[in-house]
Amino acid sequence: MILMCDSVTCYVMGYEGLREHLRKRLGIEFGQTSADGRFTLLPVACLGACDAAPAVMIDETLHGKLTTQLLDTVLEQYS
Repeated sequence: MILMCDSVTCYVMGYEGLREHLRKRLGIEFGQTSADGRFTLLPVACLGACDAAPAVMIDETLHGKLTTQLLDTVLEQYS
């Protein structure tokens, strides 16, 4: 489960680019599960990590200050 913060802070700090990157990489939109069943992508209003924006939570682990490159590295941990 990938919860993607779409708060104002995350939005300003790069949310749109990360969302588009995830959409292309995983081949899914919000509310969908990847074809391999590994990831479900959901928006969330706030993860309470504004100091680490943009942020996502995968399972129960928060990942912040993300770039598309760092997000790819994070996703590899869940392969």
